[in-house]
Amino acid sequence: GDKQGAAEMSFEKMLARIKATRAAGAKAAIYIHAALFDDTAPCFAPLRESIQVDASGQRMNFGWTGPDTAGKTWRASLGSAEWRTHLVKQAGWIMDILKPDAIVVDETFAGLGYDHHASRAGATSAGAIDFYRKLRALVRSFGNDKAVFTSDCSMSPFVLWADGEVGDHAYPGLLGHPLYTQEPVRYLAALGDKPWRPCAWHFQ
Repeated sequence: GDKQGAAEMSFEKMLARIKATRAAGAKAAIYIHAALFDDTAPCFAPLRESIQVDASGQRMNFGWTGPDTAGKTWRASLGSAEWRTHLVKQAGWIMDILKPDAIVVDETFAGLGYDHHASRAGATSAGAIDFYRKLRALVRSFGNDKAVFTSDCSMSPFVLWADGEVGDHAYPGLLGHPLYTQEPVRYLAALGDKPWRPCAWHFQ
């Protein structure tokens, strides 16, 4: 976590930021993470079995710490039906309470890989596709002008089940990669006719 402790924000503050974003002429999106699972979260104990397991049988940590975390972070598996249900439920509350224009799912590459958990051993991509389909259906139920955006489609193609992509692609290790410098550019191919929207991650 951050040396000053985990950051917290009230519903009132979030609603004020959404209002300010729209007043500036932009659409307001709420960020959710596809896999980051903080072990201080109230839901950690009942969802503990949703953590992805590696080939050696060890639970996988996520490794991120910052002002948005309070404890140790683990990598939840999109192969876990319970985790997917949890994320969709969270998204429903976000849409109902905050009424944003969109939901952005970060680090969608978390849907790639293999989960060795004994009760669901297998590739995680099928679960990820199921999640994005259900998430988009939920968000669109609040209006056809609402959207789901992925982030990191340069690393994974889950934008195929969303409305567009808002991740930044300016990572030094990627810009010189042939996938970025040679036609067809892979992430553009995944987008097809869907938009890529530059995203102001930290609106003041």
